[in-house]
Amino acid sequence: MTGQDDGRVSPASYPDSDTDEQATIEVLEQLFPDEIKSHIDSRDKVPNHDGHIELVDSDGTPIGRIVVQVKKLPDEMRDPPRKQVETKHLAYCRTVTDPFVLIAVDVDHEVGYWKHITSEWFEEENLDSQKSKTVPFDEENKIAEESGYRNDWIQVIEDTKKRIENYDEYEELRKRANPAIGKSEERFENIHRFLDKLHNLLNTDFQTIKENQYPSVWKFGFGSIDYGVESLHYTLYPIESDENDAQIRDVDPDWEEIHRLGASRRRGVAGNPIEREPERFAYNAIKKEVEKQIEDRNLNYSSCTFLAEEYVYPFVHKYASLLGIQRSSEYEISDIREGYYRYLQFWLTEEIRGLLQDHSIGEVGVHLEGYLDREEEPRFARIHESAQEQTQEASNDPPKHRIHGPNFDQEILERMLDVLEDSPQATITKPYAERDRTRDDVGSTDTIWDFYTDEAIVKNAESYYTNYPKEYQRLLTQNFESLESEFSYPHTGFLLVVVDVENIRAGLGGGWCIRQFWLEDDGDELRIEFHRANDTELPKDIHQHIDTLEYDGEEYQVVAQSVGSDHKIMDAARGEKPVFEDVHEELNRDLESYLREKEADIIPGAMR
Repeated sequence: MTGQDDGRVSPASYPDSDTDEQATIEVLEQLFPDEIKSHIDSRDKVPNHDGHIELVDSDGTPIGRIVVQVKKLPDEMRDPPRKQVETKHLAYCRTVTDPFVLIAVDVDHEVGYWKHITSEWFEEENLDSQKSKTVPFDEENKIAEESGYRNDWIQVIEDTKKRIENYDEYEELRKRANPAIGKSEERFENIHRFLDKLHNLLNTDFQTIKENQYPSVWKFGFGSIDYGVESLHYTLYPIESDENDAQIRDVDPDWEEIHRLGASRRRGVAGNPIEREPERFAYNAIKKEVEKQIEDRNLNYSSCTFLAEEYVYPFVHKYASLLGIQRSSEYEISDIREGYYRYLQFWLTEEIRGLLQDHSIGEVGVHLEGYLDREEEPRFARIHESAQEQTQEASNDPPKHRIHGPNFDQEILERMLDVLEDSPQATITKPYAERDRTRDDVGSTDTIWDFYTDEAIVKNAESYYTNYPKEYQRLLTQNFESLESEFSYPHTGFLLVVVDVENIRAGLGGGWCIRQFWLEDDGDELRIEFHRANDTELPKDIHQHIDTLEYDGEEYQVVAQSVGSDHKIMDAARGEKPVFEDVHEELNRDLESYLREKEADIIPGAMR
């Protein structure tokens, strides 16, 4: 149960529905004979496919199914038939085990064309290095009343080889494991109770794990390596929706490769947790997956635009020259997209041309920061000129290089770029105020805050404390919506933040600098207001622990209050991403706390 390799295009996140596509599907379904059963609906908010079709024989017995993505064939791409598709949608072929077919429908002429999208074709076309691909359709692969496409699809189903993560190891597991079919043992009841609860969690509260990490998995089977009253050594293996596999297998304990499949061992005085608390132990298994998903930042960020801005802006501003962009306080998202996927890739290809004589693009890891100090070298002017020319003239995106640097992860960066591209906004701006005083203005300095006016300090506090609760709520809602009621943050609908600029300037950054008061309020929208510590609107006892607070002519109950340092806005001043990092840490803490109450007790020292 592992994540995807670095540098690989990930399947797309969930978009809005496309009503035009539904009309296209209606034309397509009219072409299907009775032996093709359609389960297609583009109104479903599924990003990588529109459903599936099931092929049956003359008696109605299922033969197999094909997952499909249906598109309208543009008028200008009819001759020859072709369709431009974003590679993040085509990448779904890597995670689904059923055949994945792209269908383009010529609505006016009531005919369709199809192409089987395979992981092998994806690799051959080098689509990891491209943002989109114009997919050509063989005119023989026509969907029409007299064509033989149904027989072709049956052949595709029969020829498709299931490919999932650790596929070879799981196939070897099946060879080395004896299915526990026909046996009757007491242990089976508790194992089934454990599996039933695990599947229930994956289909309800933790559906995001299944959708993002195991989209083609129907259920998990239990591989028993060592199972006793006082010991448990097991692994989980995936069962696809079209497989008829045993849910419990006894695995050869001498097979060393079993640990590559995440085999877990529990042994000690606490005994076998599945024997003691099978349903609760399902939460232990889920906990590992939750931690990994948050650590990998493999979540749905579709409405978290501030997180995306906070991540992308520092990268763009720092490497603007390598993106062919002029530094600014505001950047067009379309310019960022072109700069990253085109200009930068052309630029790097020219720069490391010598290395590429012996290596392919993607094999060579490029450290971007090393180029920033060498911009004045004469040859760089020629490289920039070539990159600019190719960016303007090339019809397709160039191959994508593997890049790294001290303050970004390429996979997360591209995920955040997707969030911005899919958002309604056209530009991004600097999330935090820059230094607005020079050394000449301040003379000698004691802290970094000497380079900031009071207004800039407060503005940075506002940016952090305004966006933190909102982005946390969005991240929670999009990924663990059914658990919202289990968490107590945000505490109320009204947050009052008091910034003590004088203490910050005095170097008391680790002391009493920023106070948060969550006030009882029934408003639908989260209300956040800011004040300096010496503002006359605030009560005099604001520096004490209080149960009520009189503000703006009203008395509020204080539901929660906290006192903090300037560390968060200090991180912002250093060009880091405090909201991005902190909401993930908070989400992980909340989920860990929730799961700790649900999971089976494991005595420390009893786990291996």
